[in-house]
Amino acid sequence: MTIDIRDHLLSVEKPAQYLGNEINSVHKKEFDAHMCLFFPDIYEVGMSNVGIRILYDIMNKVNGFYLERGFSPMGDMEEVMRKEKIPMFSLESKTPLSEFDLIGFSFSYEVSYTNALNALDLAGIPFHREERTEKHPLIMAGGTCMMNPAPMEKFVDFMVIGDGEDTMVEIAKIFAGNPDKSKKEKLQMLDGLEGVYIPEIHKGKKNIKRAIVRDLNKTEFYDKQIVPYMLIVHDRAAVEIQRGCTRGCRFCQAGMVYRPVRERTLENNMKLIEKTLEATGYSEVSLSSLSSSDYSKIGDLLGNIQEKYGENNVGIGLPSLRMNPYSVKVAEQITSGKKTGFTFAPEAGSQRLRDVINKGVTEKRY
Repeated sequence: MTIDIRDHLLSVEKPAQYLGNEINSVHKKEFDAHMCLFFPDIYEVGMSNVGIRILYDIMNKVNGFYLERGFSPMGDMEEVMRKEKIPMFSLESKTPLSEFDLIGFSFSYEVSYTNALNALDLAGIPFHREERTEKHPLIMAGGTCMMNPAPMEKFVDFMVIGDGEDTMVEIAKIFAGNPDKSKKEKLQMLDGLEGVYIPEIHKGKKNIKRAIVRDLNKTEFYDKQIVPYMLIVHDRAAVEIQRGCTRGCRFCQAGMVYRPVRERTLENNMKLIEKTLEATGYSEVSLSSLSSSDYSKIGDLLGNIQEKYGENNVGIGLPSLRMNPYSVKVAEQITSGKKTGFTFAPEAGSQRLRDVINKGVTEKRY
């Protein structure tokens, strides 16, 4: 079933977010397993998420598997959907969520939990896993919030805890290779995959270790990043130059979730940047990490980008810099080209508070 929303697009704000045929979007006619990766927030927020960009590209490379996207509708579109009884749908093919084999929610922050439940309600899918039958899709969850699976384990059939690239590709292969298996049989086949927590099987019986991508240089490139028709929060190419952090700030969930520190080599970062810019046409690239200035080759990387793309006026974004003299030098290095942005994170307004959270920043030193 395909949902036709064309008659409603001119009556809602930012209709481009519901089109789903952007540059580098994937449209498959034949597949053995069908999944909707649903980010429970609006399009302009979800499309800025690097994890969504990574999974969309690499999972659609699995033979027989088709991954589509889904996002929470804005208030005006939700009002239309409820009034016209339009079920929650995927972006690419406008297929109702209830017709997918698998729905995956990506949780980056806790306030999106209720958005996921709202999406299930719009789709006509029961909230609790015990209430769902074989006619309903399996529901999974991933993202940083799943380090604590307890709040959502009543609502999802399984979770991926930790890094998603390797485990999600294995999940895609299992679903594509076993389309006729029952939901219970599929869950049994997922049992044992790194980072997969299945409440029905594991609760109170087994501790699950988070999945870890041990070498970023062995992961698939995700250069075919989607180029939206509208402005999104981070409207630029994004390349994760490293993952993890050594600093140990006491307040930081991400610093714990993404341990240990793993760097992509300078050569591979340059290759990924080159392929991504070619595939997207963006004129700005964000060098993503928890602290970009901690990347051991950051000076060389910035120099190589400026040398290779300086004539094309390609901008460089640094989303997270520490408050220290070296970070200031890094910021100065990128201001010579196209106007771009960088973010410093002092984190606290007094030395006492910086000491309490183990920030390691002093006004005297810096």
